[in-house]
Parts: sequence; C-alpha cells; structure tokens
Amino acid sequence: MKYLSLLFLLFCISCATAPLKKFPSISVGMDKGEVLEALGSPLHVNQKTKNHIWHYRFFDKDENEIMKEIKFSNGKVVYAVDVKHPAKIYNPRGSSYTQEDLEDYLKKEKQKSKTVKKPDTHDMEKEMLEDLGTQGDFVPVND
Repeated sequence: MKYLSLLFLLFCISCATAPLKKFPSISVGMDKGEVLEALGSPLHVNQKTKNHIWHYRFFDKDENEIMKEIKFSNGKVVYAVDVKHPAKIYNPRGSSYTQEDLEDYLKKEKQKSKTVKKPDTHDMEKEMLEDLGTQGDFVPVND
C-alpha cells in the first residue's frame, strides 16, 4: 500500500509539471483542441477581439510564477510566448488589472468615502415640515 501511495504521489507531481514542459511544443498553426490537449484549460481567455488570447500560469521548481500567452487567429495559433509584464489580477469577467492599479483604486475610493458628507437629517426634516405645512393639511405635534 505504501508503494502504491508513493507511486500515485509521483504521478501527480509529474502531471503537475508536465504542461510547463509541453509549452515549447506549442507551434504556429496548431488548433485550439491540440493546445487544450497539451496544456489543459487556460487560466484566462481574452475574447474581446476575434483573435482570442489564452493566458496560462505555471510554477517552476522554485515556485516562481511563469506566465505564458497563446494568441489564436481563426482558431489557429499565431504565437506562443512568455509574458513579461507585471503580474495581473484576473477576474471572471475578463478584465485584468495590475496590483498597482488595484491599490490606486482602493486609495481613491478611501479618499472619496472620507470627503462625502452625510446628509444632515435635521435639515431634511425641517424642509419636509415646511413643505407639508404650506399645504395646510399637516400640523406638527409638539412633545
């Protein structure tokens, strides 16, 4: 049983690193099915244009993140390259932002929340009483 568990563990580890090793085999002209068979599902698919771009994320032996990109035109690979830009934060709806963009956005939102004045409810009550009082069908009750 120990040997079976060890064999299963080694099989899982080899399968986890296999897609990164198979990336160099991706070549211009391959179709999407062949890429899916070799690398599996992408992390993110950009479908904003007719030329889809698939993003893959791998980790090397030292657990460094490696981003790869494959561009398709008419269902065929146009290029497959390493991505050399800041790490992106992907969301399911297809847009992506750098960590710096996210931090800037959060700072701006925090500043907005500090500068927005909450309405003075006392003034609102006063205006309401004035509006209703002019119609003659509302008499304020004093406690």
